[in-house]
Amino acid sequence: MTSILKVSEIQDPTNSNTALTIDSAGRVLMPQRPVFRATGPSPSNVTNQNYTTTTKLTFWNNEMFDVGSNFDAATNYRFTAPITGYYQFNCNVQFRDLVSGEVAIYFYKNGSAYTGARGEAKTDATIDRWQLNLNDVIQLDATDYVEVYMWSSADTNLDFIANESSFSGYLIG
Repeated sequence: MTSILKVSEIQDPTNSNTALTIDSAGRVLMPQRPVFRATGPSPSNVTNQNYTTTTKLTFWNNEMFDVGSNFDAATNYRFTAPITGYYQFNCNVQFRDLVSGEVAIYFYKNGSAYTGARGEAKTDATIDRWQLNLNDVIQLDATDYVEVYMWSSADTNLDFIANESSFSGYLIG
């Protein structure tokens, strides 16, 4: 027995919010899927930052988009999962003046370092501008949250190029 279901839109039963649309070419759009992207402020530099202890990055105050309003860009600078699922997270941090030692960025889940998620750079006198990238898939339950932390082994005067740095994420499923 073969069944064919032909629909162009699926809505939730309570509030009639569009959960899924299918166009005539078969492309699927889920407009309520949680997704966000935040950058640092402009002007771009956040100067003389000391991260010799692991410290949360708190310059993600410029939301480019935030479907579902799950990213807090005003107080906690973190994403809180609205539903249980697997989420893709990405972070790009750009900075200058790494004079000594090494630096690393981490994803933190519910206030603790997430195992396996780390991006790092070591001192190199020939490099003026650094970029750390970190990407991972993290399983979250509803109300779990993810933040970005940074650590430096020795350098206390990092200058961030905050408006070219970003933190983003979305629900995979």
